[in-house]
Order: sequence, then structure tokens, then C-alpha cells
Amino acid sequence: MTLIVVLMSIATVEPIEYGLVYSSLTKKVDSGNVYAGGWYFLGPFSSFINFPATLVNMDYTDFPGHKYQPITCRDNDN
Repeated sequence: MTLIVVLMSIATVEPIEYGLVYSSLTKKVDSGNVYAGGWYFLGPFSSFINFPATLVNMDYTDFPGHKYQPITCRDNDN
């Protein structure tokens, strides 16, 4: 029984991610501590919410070789 609780208490964060601890008992996220990639002992009722650690650029342009079409938008015209 103890082995099962210990195994349920271990969580991982991938090397290219950051993690925030989420408690399923209190339904709260501990935003004060950010965890980098690795193995962690959190407790039996906690898990990670993972986020990418790399910057992702999305290019909306009409230049040759673009991935996405330009976005049509307006600002506050008077």
C-alpha cells in the first residue's frame, strides 16, 4: 500500500516544459513555484500543469514563404 502511495506522489516535467503544482484536494495552483524539467515528489493528491518553455512565433504575413494568411483587423478610427 505504501509503495502505491509513493508511486502516485511522483510527477515529471519534460525538459522543454515548465510545471505548476495543482492540488486536487484544494483545487488550487501554487503559482509561487515554477518547476523546470525533471522528476519531483509532490504528494498523492497533486499533479503538474505543464507549459511549453520555448517561445513560439506565429507569422501572419503576405511575404513569400509565409505560414499563415494576414489577419484583417481595425483599430479605433474616428
